[in-house]
Amino acid sequence: EIWHGLIENKDFEVCKSLEAVFNSEAEKIIYEVPWNEQEFDFYNELFMWAYENGDMRVWVDELLTVCPSAVKIQPGLRALITAGRSSNATLLMCSQRPMGINPLFLGNSTHIFGFDLPQENDRKRLVEVTGCTDFLQRLDKYVFRYYRQGMLDGESQTGRLVL
Repeated sequence: EIWHGLIENKDFEVCKSLEAVFNSEAEKIIYEVPWNEQEFDFYNELFMWAYENGDMRVWVDELLTVCPSAVKIQPGLRALITAGRSSNATLLMCSQRPMGINPLFLGNSTHIFGFDLPQENDRKRLVEVTGCTDFLQRLDKYVFRYYRQGMLDGESQTGRLVL
């Protein structure tokens, strides 16, 4: 729980523009992306900045909003996903629809957490990536399936969020 108990403007800063992100001296930043910056070029600048500066953790809540095309990917995002580990820049991606995600993202994911996915094609996509048929099963609320790169084919773990 890296955010638990943290106080805004003391322990982290909420930035409402890309310029504010670049100028922030805070160790933890939440970039609340304004409508006029929800564009390919703005996201690319953010990802390139994270990649070039290194030692960053970038969390994207809903990857398909940031990268809606399975074909056209921002070069900065591609750099983060394929080579970010070399500069200790990592990416945590969330999506409710894994079927629409470019295979590059899932193929370079070290850890995959799958919660209940109502659409069968989304569950099948996770089976394709992990080799674990357990992902085909619907899950109860707060239950997730976990797969880590390097696990044996067909192996996964199941967990439950504790709130």
